[in-house]
Amino acid sequence: MESQHHYFNKVDSTQDWAKDNFSSFDLEKLHVVSALEQTKGRGRFNRHWHSPKGGAYFTYCFLVPEHDHSLNPISLVTGITFAEVLQKLGLKVMLKWPNDIYISGKKAGGILVETKETPEGKVFFVGIGLNINIDANELRAVSCPATSVSVETNKSWSVKPIMLPAENIFKRNLEIFLKEGFAAFDKDFEAISFLAGKKVTMDYGKETIVGIYQRVDENGSLVLKLKDDSSKAFSSGEIISWE
Repeated sequence: MESQHHYFNKVDSTQDWAKDNFSSFDLEKLHVVSALEQTKGRGRFNRHWHSPKGGAYFTYCFLVPEHDHSLNPISLVTGITFAEVLQKLGLKVMLKWPNDIYISGKKAGGILVETKETPEGKVFFVGIGLNINIDANELRAVSCPATSVSVETNKSWSVKPIMLPAENIFKRNLEIFLKEGFAAFDKDFEAISFLAGKKVTMDYGKETIVGIYQRVDENGSLVLKLKDDSSKAFSSGEIISWE
Protein backbone atom coordinates (compact mmCIF):
# COMPACT_ATOMS: atom_id res chain seq x y z
CA MET A 1 0.00 0.00 0.00
CA GLU A 2 1.38 3.39 -0.99
CA SER A 3 1.27 6.32 1.41
CA GLN A 4 0.28 9.93 0.90
CA HIS A 5 1.18 12.50 3.54
CA HIS A 6 -0.59 15.68 4.61
CA TYR A 7 1.63 17.77 6.91
CA PHE A 8 0.58 20.68 9.14
CA ASN A 9 2.43 22.76 11.68
CA LYS A 10 -0.82 23.38 13.52
CA VAL A 11 -4.34 22.08 12.94
CA ASP A 12 -7.54 21.87 14.95
CA SER A 13 -7.50 18.06 14.81
CA THR A 14 -5.84 15.68 12.37
CA GLN A 15 -8.82 13.38 12.86
CA ASP A 16 -11.37 16.04 11.96
CA TRP A 17 -9.31 17.28 9.01
CA ALA A 18 -9.14 13.75 7.61
CA LYS A 19 -12.89 13.24 8.09
CA ASP A 20 -13.64 16.57 6.40
CA ASN A 21 -11.39 15.88 3.40
CA PHE A 22 -11.32 12.12 2.81
CA SER A 23 -13.77 12.36 -0.10
CA SER A 24 -10.92 13.89 -2.15
CA PHE A 25 -8.45 11.12 -1.19
CA ASP A 26 -7.32 8.25 -3.38
CA LEU A 27 -8.37 5.59 -0.89
CA GLU A 28 -6.25 2.90 -2.50
CA LYS A 29 -3.47 4.63 -0.54
CA LEU A 30 -2.85 5.03 3.18
CA HIS A 31 -3.27 8.72 3.96
CA VAL A 32 -1.27 10.07 6.89
CA VAL A 33 -2.43 13.41 8.28
CA SER A 34 0.10 14.77 10.78
CA ALA A 35 0.61 17.92 12.82
CA LEU A 36 3.17 19.32 15.24
CA GLU A 37 0.38 20.80 17.35
CA GLN A 38 -3.40 20.47 17.66
CA THR A 39 -5.70 23.14 19.04
CA LYS A 40 -8.74 20.87 19.40
CA GLY A 41 -7.28 17.39 19.78
CA ARG A 42 -9.71 14.85 21.18
CA GLY A 43 -9.88 11.31 22.46
CA ARG A 44 -12.66 8.85 23.27
CA PHE A 45 -16.03 10.25 24.29
CA ASN A 46 -15.01 13.52 22.59
CA ARG A 47 -12.74 14.42 25.49
CA HIS A 48 -10.06 17.06 25.03
CA TRP A 49 -6.63 15.62 24.22
CA HIS A 50 -3.80 17.89 25.39
CA SER A 51 -1.78 18.41 22.18
CA PRO A 52 1.08 20.90 22.64
CA LYS A 53 4.25 21.06 20.57
CA GLY A 54 6.51 18.16 21.37
CA GLY A 55 4.00 15.43 20.67
CA ALA A 56 3.25 13.42 17.57
CA TYR A 57 -0.33 13.83 16.33
CA PHE A 58 -1.59 12.13 13.24
CA THR A 59 -4.40 10.14 11.64
CA TYR A 60 -4.20 7.13 9.37
CA CYS A 61 -7.04 7.11 6.83
CA PHE A 62 -7.74 4.04 4.69
CA LEU A 63 -10.54 2.09 3.06
CA VAL A 64 -11.49 -1.46 4.07
CA PRO A 65 -13.86 -3.41 1.81
CA GLU A 66 -16.33 -5.76 3.46
CA HIS A 67 -14.72 -8.38 5.71
CA ASP A 68 -15.75 -11.68 7.34
CA HIS A 69 -14.05 -11.06 10.72
CA SER A 70 -14.45 -8.26 13.25
CA LEU A 71 -12.53 -5.06 12.53
CA ASN A 72 -13.02 -3.75 16.08
CA PRO A 73 -9.51 -4.76 17.24
CA ILE A 74 -7.88 -2.25 14.87
CA SER A 75 -7.09 0.01 17.84
CA LEU A 76 -5.25 -2.88 19.52
CA VAL A 77 -3.30 -3.69 16.34
CA THR A 78 -2.33 -0.01 16.14
CA GLY A 79 -1.17 -0.13 19.77
CA ILE A 80 0.94 -3.21 19.04
CA THR A 81 2.52 -1.31 16.15
CA PHE A 82 3.65 1.54 18.36
CA ALA A 83 4.72 -0.76 21.15
CA GLU A 84 7.13 -2.43 18.71
CA VAL A 85 8.63 0.92 17.71
CA LEU A 86 8.97 2.21 21.28
CA GLN A 87 10.39 -1.05 22.61
CA LYS A 88 13.25 -0.67 20.12
CA LEU A 89 14.11 2.57 21.95
CA GLY A 90 14.54 0.56 25.16
CA LEU A 91 11.22 1.61 26.67
CA LYS A 92 8.93 -0.57 28.79
CA VAL A 93 5.66 -0.31 26.86
CA MET A 94 2.27 -1.74 27.80
CA LEU A 95 -1.19 -1.39 26.23
CA LYS A 96 -4.35 -0.74 28.22
CA TRP A 97 -7.56 -1.92 26.59
CA PRO A 98 -9.02 -0.47 24.48
CA ASN A 99 -6.73 2.34 23.29
CA ASP A 100 -4.04 3.58 25.69
CA ILE A 101 -0.26 3.36 25.38
CA TYR A 102 1.65 3.22 28.66
CA ILE A 103 5.38 3.66 29.28
CA SER A 104 6.77 2.64 32.66
CA GLY A 105 3.26 2.56 34.13
CA LYS A 106 2.22 6.04 32.96
CA LYS A 107 0.08 7.10 30.04
CA ALA A 108 2.11 8.20 27.02
CA GLY A 109 -0.37 7.99 24.17
CA GLY A 110 -3.83 7.17 22.98
CA ILE A 111 -5.63 5.88 19.91
CA LEU A 112 -9.00 6.99 18.54
CA VAL A 113 -10.77 4.95 15.87
CA GLU A 114 -13.71 6.32 13.91
CA THR A 115 -15.34 5.13 10.68
CA LYS A 116 -17.57 6.24 7.84
CA GLU A 117 -19.57 3.97 5.55
CA THR A 118 -19.19 4.49 1.80
CA PRO A 119 -20.43 2.51 -1.22
CA GLU A 120 -16.89 1.12 -1.63
CA GLY A 121 -16.60 -0.03 1.98
CA LYS A 122 -15.76 1.35 5.40
CA VAL A 123 -13.31 4.24 5.71
CA PHE A 124 -11.23 4.12 8.88
CA PHE A 125 -9.76 7.12 10.68
CA VAL A 126 -7.18 5.92 13.19
CA GLY A 127 -5.95 8.86 15.24
CA ILE A 128 -2.82 8.63 17.39
CA GLY A 129 -1.46 11.06 19.93
CA LEU A 130 1.96 10.22 21.39
CA ASN A 131 3.98 12.21 23.92
CA ILE A 132 7.50 12.39 22.53
CA ASN A 133 9.32 15.60 23.56
CA ILE A 134 6.78 16.93 26.06
CA ASP A 135 8.54 17.87 29.30
CA ALA A 136 7.50 17.05 32.85
CA ASN A 137 6.09 20.52 33.51
CA GLU A 138 3.80 20.36 30.46
CA LEU A 139 2.68 16.85 31.42
CA ARG A 140 1.24 18.19 34.67
CA ALA A 141 -1.63 19.61 32.58
CA VAL A 142 -2.76 16.05 31.85
CA SER A 143 -5.52 14.70 34.10
CA CYS A 144 -3.82 11.34 34.78
CA PRO A 145 -0.21 10.32 35.55
CA ALA A 146 1.54 10.84 32.21
CA THR A 147 4.99 10.58 30.71
CA SER A 148 6.78 11.04 27.41
CA VAL A 149 9.55 9.39 25.44
CA SER A 150 11.94 12.22 26.30
CA VAL A 151 11.15 12.09 30.03
CA GLU A 152 11.75 8.34 30.11
CA THR A 153 15.01 8.48 28.10
CA ASN A 154 16.36 11.84 29.30
CA LYS A 155 16.93 12.99 25.73
CA SER A 156 15.08 14.74 22.92
CA TRP A 157 13.96 12.87 19.84
CA SER A 158 13.25 13.72 16.25
CA VAL A 159 9.68 12.71 15.44
CA LYS A 160 10.31 11.26 11.96
CA PRO A 161 12.61 8.39 13.03
CA ILE A 162 9.78 7.22 15.28
CA MET A 163 6.83 7.89 13.00
CA LEU A 164 8.20 6.55 9.70
CA PRO A 165 9.04 3.07 11.08
CA ALA A 166 5.62 3.05 12.77
CA GLU A 167 3.93 3.77 9.44
CA ASN A 168 5.71 0.88 7.74
CA ILE A 169 4.96 -1.53 10.57
CA PHE A 170 1.33 -0.39 10.63
CA LYS A 171 0.94 -1.14 6.93
CA ARG A 172 2.43 -4.60 7.47
CA ASN A 173 0.23 -5.27 10.48
CA LEU A 174 -2.88 -3.97 8.74
CA GLU A 175 -2.33 -6.35 5.83
CA ILE A 176 -1.95 -9.30 8.21
CA PHE A 177 -4.96 -8.22 10.26
CA LEU A 178 -7.23 -7.90 7.25
CA LYS A 179 -6.25 -11.40 6.12
CA GLU A 180 -6.10 -13.24 9.43
CA GLY A 181 -7.99 -11.19 12.00
CA PHE A 182 -6.89 -10.52 15.57
CA ALA A 183 -5.85 -14.16 16.07
CA ALA A 184 -2.52 -13.19 14.46
CA PHE A 185 -1.91 -10.61 17.22
CA ASP A 186 -3.58 -11.85 20.40
CA LYS A 187 -0.39 -13.34 21.91
CA ASP A 188 1.51 -10.13 21.18
CA PHE A 189 -1.19 -8.11 22.90
CA GLU A 190 -1.45 -10.34 25.96
CA ALA A 191 2.32 -10.19 26.44
CA ILE A 192 2.09 -6.44 27.04
CA SER A 193 -1.45 -6.07 28.39
CA PHE A 194 -1.42 -3.47 31.16
CA LEU A 195 -4.50 -4.99 32.80
CA ALA A 196 -3.30 -8.62 32.85
CA GLY A 197 -4.18 -10.25 36.18
CA LYS A 198 -5.68 -7.06 37.59
CA LYS A 199 -9.03 -6.47 39.24
CA VAL A 200 -10.80 -4.02 36.96
CA THR A 201 -13.67 -1.62 37.60
CA MET A 202 -15.45 -0.42 34.48
CA ASP A 203 -18.29 1.95 33.65
CA TYR A 204 -20.56 0.06 31.27
CA GLY A 205 -23.57 2.14 30.34
CA LYS A 206 -25.51 2.63 33.55
CA GLU A 207 -23.73 -0.26 35.28
CA THR A 208 -20.45 -0.52 37.16
CA ILE A 209 -18.75 -3.81 36.34
CA VAL A 210 -16.04 -5.34 38.56
CA GLY A 211 -14.06 -8.36 37.42
CA ILE A 212 -10.65 -9.95 36.96
CA TYR A 213 -9.01 -9.44 33.59
CA GLN A 214 -8.79 -12.69 31.63
CA ARG A 215 -8.00 -11.73 28.04
CA VAL A 216 -9.10 -9.82 24.95
CA ASP A 217 -11.02 -12.03 22.52
CA GLU A 218 -10.92 -12.27 18.72
CA ASN A 219 -13.49 -9.46 18.44
CA GLY A 220 -11.38 -7.08 20.53
CA SER A 221 -13.76 -7.41 23.50
CA LEU A 222 -12.51 -7.35 27.08
CA VAL A 223 -13.19 -10.66 28.87
CA LEU A 224 -13.62 -10.40 32.64
CA LYS A 225 -14.18 -13.05 35.28
CA LEU A 226 -17.08 -11.77 37.38
CA LYS A 227 -17.93 -12.31 41.04
CA ASP A 228 -20.08 -15.37 40.26
CA ASP A 229 -17.09 -16.97 38.48
CA SER A 230 -18.70 -16.53 35.06
CA SER A 231 -16.79 -14.92 32.20
CA LYS A 232 -18.27 -12.12 30.14
CA ALA A 233 -17.00 -10.22 27.11
CA PHE A 234 -17.47 -6.43 26.90
CA SER A 235 -17.11 -4.73 23.54
CA SER A 236 -17.18 -1.23 25.04
CA GLY A 237 -16.91 0.52 28.36
CA GLU A 238 -14.51 2.75 30.26
CA ILE A 239 -11.96 1.39 32.69
CA ILE A 240 -12.09 3.65 35.74
CA SER A 241 -9.77 1.80 38.12
CA TRP A 242 -7.57 -1.28 38.47
CA GLU A 243 -5.59 -2.94 41.21
